[in-house]
Amino acid sequence: MVSRGEHGHDEEDIRRIVPHTWHALLGRFGRLRDIQRVAIPEIARGRSVLVTAPTASGKTEALVAPIGERILAARARACASPPALRAVIVTPTRALANDLHKRLQTPLGEAALGVAIKTGDSPSFDLESPPDILITTPESLDSLEARHPAALRSVVAVILDEVQLLRGTARGDQLRCLLTRLDRIAYAPPQRCAATATVVDPETLSREFLGPDALCLKAAGATGAQRAIDAHLAPAAILSQAAAAVARLFNEEPGRKLLVFANTRGEVESLAALLGSLPALASRVYAHHGSLARGERLRVERQFKGGTTGVCVATMTLELGIDIGDVDRVVLLSPPPDVASLLQRVGRSNRREAVTKVLGLYAGELERRRFEHLLDCAARGRLFDDPVSFRPTVIAQQSLSMLMQNASGWVSPEVVHGRLPEDAARLWSRSDCRAILDALAEGGYLRAVSRDRFVADAESTHLFERGRIHSMIEDVRETEVVDALTGQSVGRVRFGKADEELVRAGGGVSLALGGRKRAVTHVRENKLYVRTADGSEEARFIAREAPRYSAGLAADLAAFLGMRRGTMSIEQLKDGSWRLAHFLGSVWGQMLGWLLTAAGHKARDAGPFFVRLDQPLPAGRLEIGNEESATHLVDRLVTAEQRSLARRLGAGPFRDVVPRSIMDRWVRESVDTDGFVRRALEARVVDERLLCGERDGEHRS
Repeated sequence: MVSRGEHGHDEEDIRRIVPHTWHALLGRFGRLRDIQRVAIPEIARGRSVLVTAPTASGKTEALVAPIGERILAARARACASPPALRAVIVTPTRALANDLHKRLQTPLGEAALGVAIKTGDSPSFDLESPPDILITTPESLDSLEARHPAALRSVVAVILDEVQLLRGTARGDQLRCLLTRLDRIAYAPPQRCAATATVVDPETLSREFLGPDALCLKAAGATGAQRAIDAHLAPAAILSQAAAAVARLFNEEPGRKLLVFANTRGEVESLAALLGSLPALASRVYAHHGSLARGERLRVERQFKGGTTGVCVATMTLELGIDIGDVDRVVLLSPPPDVASLLQRVGRSNRREAVTKVLGLYAGELERRRFEHLLDCAARGRLFDDPVSFRPTVIAQQSLSMLMQNASGWVSPEVVHGRLPEDAARLWSRSDCRAILDALAEGGYLRAVSRDRFVADAESTHLFERGRIHSMIEDVRETEVVDALTGQSVGRVRFGKADEELVRAGGGVSLALGGRKRAVTHVRENKLYVRTADGSEEARFIAREAPRYSAGLAADLAAFLGMRRGTMSIEQLKDGSWRLAHFLGSVWGQMLGWLLTAAGHKARDAGPFFVRLDQPLPAGRLEIGNEESATHLVDRLVTAEQRSLARRLGAGPFRDVVPRSIMDRWVRESVDTDGFVRRALEARVVDERLLCGERDGEHRS
């Protein structure tokens, strides 16, 4: 990795390297940023590069300017050839793709470079007259490779924006396969570049997504913590108290714009409704989350950016670089799930100042201490990783995608194995790929026509025709909500059969969406038709599982709280039950609950920090037997609870198609059963109180 103190080339050198894109992409900075001086010369040489630098440091321009020069040179050499797509920018979300397109369209146009967008929200892509650069998502890139691979043959470079959000996820595994496939599709393997603001292990990230020869570049002053954080923490045990705290902050200075982050969509809707009912904030409160329709999200972004004052309540959808203008202060409703998320959220605040200011609202003593711990980790640049092995479910999905890509209409174990990234190909053999193809055939997705060749069957054809073959996102059943007056889609919510029967019987059903109360008028063709109503009401959403809390971060939190290493404290709660503080993280915490129940202790509510028990545990070692018996018991539990663990680990779709033996191997490797057994056997239960003050304030009601 380039030294943190490396400032790179001077401005005149960079001007000579990127003469055609200089003014359009770099001139607006006044002076070059350090990361631009460091990265542009290496990228211009054709090197694959990972750029690590703080938010708003010019990372995107550092990648796009030299690649734009490569495109202009390639276009000049092929002046008599038809237009061709020459670079692809992959973003983790549609919202980021939309924002990046808005940011780059004008400067790239000034440099005589065409740019377009292809996502699920903007699916059009002109194959006859392609742009020089296409901004897309992993799912839409998958669709292009399967349906129009010839359109990608002239691609010379791929840029991965905010790539850290994809690492360790099913979509990240999918993207790595897509990059390997693109190497085979293009005339020559494209140059790969990536940008990230926060990352635990840049070398590993670079190796996984960019290849073993990629450079990791870090500019002078680029640290994981970025700007110093000035955080004020305040109690807010219930949402009405949180709303009051936000309103007080808003009223402290006229003309203030606040961005409030909540961890769930339901909290966003409830808090937005409470704030919107306050006279001082009426018509100046916005809600932003993934269940809102694209048009509604864009309206919120546009109006919040254009307004002089306002409060926007959002989930992680606004953590990243979506352009919502300057924000005076960020408010966090409960601690974020990890350090990287904290840095991304607080980084949205008062960007022009050297210190970022944030208000953290906590529901109890534990939340307050978690805030303090996350801030301490951020100051020390400790992010913590939560690695998961390459998912075999992605092999199933990619097998179907590659089948559709092949003009001859078949796929084989050898072809599938040959398109896996190197580490995945070492983990999963050709025999494993064959077993997955056989399972797909048994499930009606494929049909074997010879020992090594499979063709499409009814189920894969059905998914392909509906465009659902390209995604590793879990299919969550939600119902579309339509404004009965305008006919516009508002978003999607959970709506059960009992609710539908109540509407058909003439009963009143209402929900909150977009920060407004909506009364359901009727149900037609699986759509809810609503009208805006007065007042506010609790939102109805599918409760997504909370993000995994890594074992490393949980253990560090335990040390921060003063727990002795290797101990688990037991204390009685107000309702008479007992709470065991284990701090093993989400996955191991769930496994500990199963283990204690199997040992006769009736554990429940197992989370990343605590598990509840009906009876106290005796002081000393956990009563789970010796190493051999505990290992045998954990093996049986992991097998029995494989589906639950696979879901917790983010296996994504196709987990019910992949052979159980292969899923078992993946789950065991990803959860590290041996490490868990060692920790459980070494643990000592102590009868002591962990936290002062409130004991149960983990969840805001």
